[in-house]
Amino acid sequence: MKYRPFLFLWIIPALLFCSCGKEQQVARVVPIEFEGRPTYRSCALTTSLADGWEAGFAEGYFSDEADEDTDFYEVTLELPGDDGNIMVPFEAAFALSDLPADILDRPTDALVSYDEKTKTVTFDLGTAKISTKVPQ
Repeated sequence: MKYRPFLFLWIIPALLFCSCGKEQQVARVVPIEFEGRPTYRSCALTTSLADGWEAGFAEGYFSDEADEDTDFYEVTLELPGDDGNIMVPFEAAFALSDLPADILDRPTDALVSYDEKTKTVTFDLGTAKISTKVPQ
């Protein structure tokens, strides 16, 4: 009977420390949907990958708002054609507020990697990482 209070004093702190040590879930950064909103893109840059494919990067804003502050950062997978047309099988835009503060200053080749074996392009934007396969 004397040991119950002693054990009780050890169990409660142990339970508290266990729950405090759990890692908090970080909210997943997801691409934004434009849902028909008019947009403007600027600073469109591309980086060559392989077999004519390019990774594209653009910053943009919603033109239905009074300001022209950058609202989103967009990444694309592009295949320029000989006729001047560009095939874009993949694109994703992320709210600028969800990305690292220096994302617009990073060189584009540091934001993308290409695995030739699996034909996978990976865009690593810091808080958002997204991969896609290059179409055949």
